[in-house]
Amino acid sequence: MTDSFPRLSARTGRFTLGIPRSFTAAASKVWFVRTPDGVSRTGLLYELDVCTGEESLVVDPRTLVDGDESLSPEERARRERSRESGAGIIDFSVDDTGRWAAFALSGQVWAVHLGARATTGLQTPGAAIDPRVDPTGRHIAYVSERSLRVITVNGRDDRALAIPTSATESWGLAEFIAAEELSRYRGFWWAPDGRSLLVEHHDTSGVQVWHVADPADPGLPPVEHRYPKAGSPNADVGLWHIDLDGNRTEIVWDRNRYEYLTSVVGNEHGAVLQVLSRDQRSAQILSIDVETGTTALLRELQDEAWSDVTSAPRLTAGDGLVSIEDHPGPRRLVV
Repeated sequence: MTDSFPRLSARTGRFTLGIPRSFTAAASKVWFVRTPDGVSRTGLLYELDVCTGEESLVVDPRTLVDGDESLSPEERARRERSRESGAGIIDFSVDDTGRWAAFALSGQVWAVHLGARATTGLQTPGAAIDPRVDPTGRHIAYVSERSLRVITVNGRDDRALAIPTSATESWGLAEFIAAEELSRYRGFWWAPDGRSLLVEHHDTSGVQVWHVADPADPGLPPVEHRYPKAGSPNADVGLWHIDLDGNRTEIVWDRNRYEYLTSVVGNEHGAVLQVLSRDQRSAQILSIDVETGTTALLRELQDEAWSDVTSAPRLTAGDGLVSIEDHPGPRRLVV
């Protein structure tokens, strides 16, 4: 007897299991995540050699963790907002030279020497979220207990670069609106030289508190959630430039007019952020001077009805700007 379509769709994750995802390329290699088959939800890390066409398994997380994964409440919320239902390796990062990779598994940071195929679990003070190896392959940044931390790829010199001063503050995490509505799930970005980062700071102290019961166990006391319903205050979101010594500079834009931070992109040509007004009729693309924290307007997008978040703009050689924008007719690549 064959499975019904709804049952088969559920078993295969809407027919996505077993399909490669989360691609990263460097040094004639491509790395990606794929489950072993069309019904398993455990993501494995693979490598494809572009020159030879040979594919090889790099990391099987089932050999690293005994039993079920342990996820922190912050990681569970992050996966829920990104509609992530998989297990094992969900996401990973690779440095620009293709020497090191990093990923989170069961709340721990794991570093992979890609040449030696050696995977090491790094000791961190708490459950880790979103570890990202820097472009030069020396450090890994991650979030733990709402603090932004860094550790070397060989597990030394773990330290906090930014620590919240209240229970409603977070460093290095995307706030609810960004993750739930704007498809931005990351809250920090490495500089190309690996010596500093752009880091989101947000404070939810002004956001309305809701008390939500657990429908699976109504006897449990309701849990507090800060949820910004329509028309009520959002989280206060800012962006900071922080170096590896912890020195920080605030990035300045009109946060009263443009309270949504939709994207941040940095490369060898400079850093760019895109911000959006709350009515989503106006967006600005701004260049960043990380030394002074000042921003300069590169492009302004207006729509009388609705300005869609379409891409993360970035700078190119010769002071060029590349973005994807809505125009009358088709959506277009604009240079």
